[in-house]
Amino acid sequence: MAGNETVLDTGTNELLCSLADGVATLTLNRPEAKNALSAPMQQGFQKMMKECSENPAVRVILITASGNAFCAGGDVRTWASAVHRSRRNSVSRK
Repeated sequence: MAGNETVLDTGTNELLCSLADGVATLTLNRPEAKNALSAPMQQGFQKMMKECSENPAVRVILITASGNAFCAGGDVRTWASAVHRSRRNSVSRK
């Protein structure tokens, strides 16, 4: 960690963010899932992109990842279960 590095709260430990010397570093942090995007990651990413774009101290946004894969895409397992729950809830309301 650099001496002037600030850790920013993304709302999830699946996405890390730090700011140092004008560079905001977003780190995808689900190496066990090849950094597949989960709902918490997407929400954190949207939050941080907004906050970084409004922060005059941020000049550059660097996106990186932990582990040996950058990003496998969307986490279809969590998306499929969310769709299934949504359909089940809409059927039970009828």
